[in-house]
Parts: sequence; C-alpha cells; structure tokens
Amino acid sequence: MGIDQSSLREIDIIGAYKKFYEALDINVSETWVEWICNNTYLNGSPFSFRGFEYLIQPINDNHPRQAIIKPAQVGASEAFARKMLAIIYRYATMPYYYDNNGEETCVWGINGIYSFPDTDNLRRFIKDRLITDIINPSPLLYAAYKTAESQAIDQLGIYNSFLYSTGRRTDSGNQSIPAEVVFIDEYDRPLNADRRAITALAARTQKAKIFSNLFHDGLIVNFSTPTFPDEEGRLIDGMYNLSDQHEWFVKCTRCGHWQIVEYPDSIAYFYEKGAKKPPKDPYWICLKCRRALDFSQIGNWRREYPNRWENAEWVAKYPNRTKDGAGIRGYRLPFATLYNTAKRLLNKRDTDYKHSIQDFYNYGLGRAYMDKTIGITDEDFVKNINTSIRWGFYDPNYPHIMAGDQGAYIVIARLKENSQTDMNPKGIWQVVYAEHFPDTVAFSRVEKDGQGEKITKGRIAQLIDLWKPEVVLLDRLPNVASAENEQKLFPHIFWLNDSKGTANERMRIDRNERGELIHHVTENKHECIDYYFNELRGKRWEFANGGAEVFEQLKAHNKNIKKIVDDKGVPRYISFGADHFGQAMKLLSEAAEIYATIKPIIKRVGVLTMYGFKEGRN
Repeated sequence: MGIDQSSLREIDIIGAYKKFYEALDINVSETWVEWICNNTYLNGSPFSFRGFEYLIQPINDNHPRQAIIKPAQVGASEAFARKMLAIIYRYATMPYYYDNNGEETCVWGINGIYSFPDTDNLRRFIKDRLITDIINPSPLLYAAYKTAESQAIDQLGIYNSFLYSTGRRTDSGNQSIPAEVVFIDEYDRPLNADRRAITALAARTQKAKIFSNLFHDGLIVNFSTPTFPDEEGRLIDGMYNLSDQHEWFVKCTRCGHWQIVEYPDSIAYFYEKGAKKPPKDPYWICLKCRRALDFSQIGNWRREYPNRWENAEWVAKYPNRTKDGAGIRGYRLPFATLYNTAKRLLNKRDTDYKHSIQDFYNYGLGRAYMDKTIGITDEDFVKNINTSIRWGFYDPNYPHIMAGDQGAYIVIARLKENSQTDMNPKGIWQVVYAEHFPDTVAFSRVEKDGQGEKITKGRIAQLIDLWKPEVVLLDRLPNVASAENEQKLFPHIFWLNDSKGTANERMRIDRNERGELIHHVTENKHECIDYYFNELRGKRWEFANGGAEVFEQLKAHNKNIKKIVDDKGVPRYISFGADHFGQAMKLLSEAAEIYATIKPIIKRVGVLTMYGFKEGRN
C-alpha cells in the first residue's frame, strides 16, 4: 500500500532544527552555580553567592541522595529552586544519552517534582518565587516557559521538560508521574502529615536515567529546618546523621585556626536570654585566639570565579559513607554567616523566638531540639535502670503483669516491693522482660480432631505460663478474633484494650449493666501516652539490667513517639518510626492501673523485720 498525504503527520521542522541549533550552543561543562549566576536574577541584578558561599558546593553536588539540614533564612530554598530550573532547562535543550541493553538511547526533556509541606504555601512559592522572581526576569527561562505546552501552576513547562509541584499533607496529594529529579523542601513538615508521601515521592525516580548509579535512581534532594532529634532517618536530623555529615569549617584569618562556629562558645559578649545585655555588642570570635572572626574574608565570593570561595571548607565526617556513589550526602548549613551576625542571632532569639527555645534551635541554629514535654530521651531510661535486677529472671515472690501491642511486641514487669503507697497506689513497676515475635506464632490455635478439640498454644500463652502474670492487657486491634479467642483461654487475667484518639476519658475500665468488670478497657491513646511518659520521667518505672538488643529496640520505639500540636491546636502524639514497644509500654502502664484497681494495696512484697533496742553499756 502506498503512502498518501493523509497518512503523514505534520512536524515542526523549523522548530526541531532550532532546538538542535540551541543544543549545540549549550556549555555542557557549565556548573549549576555558573548557570544560575549567568541566567537568573535577584532584585534586578544577576544572582550572587556573596555571603552564601556555603551553598556553592551543595548546589553543584550531583550525588543522587542528599540531606541538607539548615537554619531559616540562609538562602537554601532560593538557591535550590534555581537549581531545579537549571536542571529542567538543560535537559529540555540537550539530549542525555545512555546505554539501553546495548542500544544507544537518549532522554530529551525530563520531569522534575518540587514538593512542599502543603498546597497553599506551595502555590504561593511557585507563583511568587519561581514564576515572578526567577522565570519572568530571565530571558532564557521566560522564552522556554512561554513556548512550553503547559503554564499551569502545578505543571510548569520549560520547553519539553516539566516541573510538577505537589503538597504532601496526604499521600494522595502526590503527583503520580515518573521523574528524574525530586526536591523535597521542608522535609520534616507538616509533622502531622502522612509520612508515606515521602516514600511515594522517592519511588518516582525508579526509572530515572540521569543522575543514576549502581546504588540509586535519579536525584532526590531533601532539605529542611530540623524539628526533633531522630536516629532512624524519618526526619531530616536522622537522615543527616546517616549521611557522610559535611560540616562548614571556617578559617580564622588572624591565627589560621580552622573551626566550626559553635553556639554559644563562639560568641564574645554572650548573654543568656532575659539577662542584662553586656556593654558591647556580641560578635563571632575564634575558638583558639579569641579574636574576632572576619566574615568579610570568609567566603569572599567573586563573580569571575563563581565556583570558588576562600577561608572556608566543607569537611565530611564520614566520607566513606558516600564512597563510589553510595549512601547519603549530607550538609549542615551554618548559622554564622556574613549577614547573620552574633548580635542579630541573639536578637532573634530574644524577639522572634522568645516564646520557644525549640523554635530558636530549629530555625535560628538549624539544630534538632526536643524539650522534656515532647517525648522521651535516653536519659529517661538510663536513670531508671536498676542494676540489682536481672533481665529475663522470673521470681515467683513478685506479682507480674504483661502487656502487648499486636505485631507482636510483649513487655513484662513486676511490682517493686513495698512501693504501693497512699500517694502512689499504683506502685513502682520493674520491667524485666520484652520480646518480639510475628503474629503468625503469637496466638493459640484450637484444632478439632477425632478426640475433640486440641489447643496449640501460641507464644503469648507460653509467656503467660512462664511468667504467671496476674493481669494481661493486649491491644484488641487489628486481629480482633485472635485476641478475643486468646482472652477466652485466660478469662480471669486477660484484658483487651480499645484505643481511641477521641475518647472522653484517659482510661476507662469497662463494666456491664450490673457493674461487673468485663475485662475490657477503653482509652484515649494520646492521653495515655502522656500519662505513661510522665510516669517514666517521674521514676515510676524501673528497668532490669541487661536486655541487650531488645532493650535498645524498646528505647528506640519509645523515643520515636513525640508530641505535636495539630492544625486545631490540639496536642497529640505522632510516631516518627517504629513505635510498637512504646505502645506496649503504654499498655503495661494501663495493666498496672488495672492491677491497682482490682487488688488495691493488698499484695505487698517483702518482709518487714523489726529489731529491738540493743542494751547499751554504762
């Protein structure tokens, strides 16, 4: 069959040749910093890194996974927005060739995703920052933007590349498109958001070709002012701690000493919040010679050499973590800069952040911080370890209780001798054992054979037989049928818990219409966590010596639970990582309360020995 005119597709030949011509004129050796300085503007002038030299290396860095922890107002969001546009523009005007199973293939035009904590702030950022401040003043970007197929707020076109913007309060708010580049701004926020949105964003680069290596696909940059300390990488502090940890060292131009500027050690005429101000203004000083640090000579950026700076250096604490392209590249941006003087920092501490020491550490210093009302720390466990108690040892002279979070995570405690008092009828409980095992072996099974019913005890029942607890409290959800069947095996000691975030009472021991206990508890989970945490801080719980890895896991799960204030101003607890042993300890606290209710100060442990007076000599 011959080809006629109707079977032909119209092609913009002139436009295609124009793009080829423009691609030939692209400087492929140009760094991102050079491109930003040559093609974008700020307040009518070409963009400058003067005073922001610490951003040059992070902006030029193409390591596939990055975590950047920062104070507020250090120029990071401004610079990384420009880097995103630089990447989008380059690969809209220049093909990227790669080997596809022995066949040379190219990518021409890519997708990038810029993620922000919520949609409202994101739209303002795209409209005011990206379009008005960056794209419109740049002839290069403006022409590419106006020529593109889409100029929508959530899908900015740069020729045949697209920048998708997305909020992440919920996972459903994510853009479900493949991407080569993902930038996650304010990674920690909102604290009460669905953290699965972060995981979903990372999955968008699974088919990326650019920036990929043997360990990672695509480029994902996470940057944020920190919130709470973190060890698992759920927050920016934890991600930075898992990285190669670059720190910004500055050189004292007077004595030559290299150092990280510290708060408050690097401040002359420092004064505490609320104290009388000293006679002279505070300023940054060298930790060695104690003379002023000259920030006019630290950085000393010049436009003719945009990738260079002086008297400062990024130094990785753990360089092997990113060897050969693996791991996370981490940068901690400094709070002491040419523009952020010591005087200005202390003034912000006393004005902008006067009501919150946490805000000062997070936004002012770029440091994670958690006060004692937000969560549990290592210290809360260390101070409560009782070295006279052996982990895993059962003593029949003590009453025991047991609780568990389905999953299954079980904790067991015994009542400390003579600790129940009129002031503390619940007593002090000593955690002596903890264990995790899968739900598949947790619950007992009832099987019928020719001789009747045969019960194969699960691990929960086995632990009950071993430790002989007088109260057992188990989370009723999610495996309701198995939990209720297990309760039937131990009807006199086994209780089930219904956890509700909106219950009116902290904890209610439920009764039937006749006022009889029905071995069921209803809780407000946020208030019960708060109550248990306060008990732990108040030394109402002790921990046996030992436990090794399981005790470390128990601590970590407790520390992952932190208090935030939601959008309605209501305090609530959120888990930033695995929390099962933390939830089990909360249930153990409730089990102790049940014990104190049904056996109020009647079963004391220990022997009271009374000695008479010894006759004295005259």
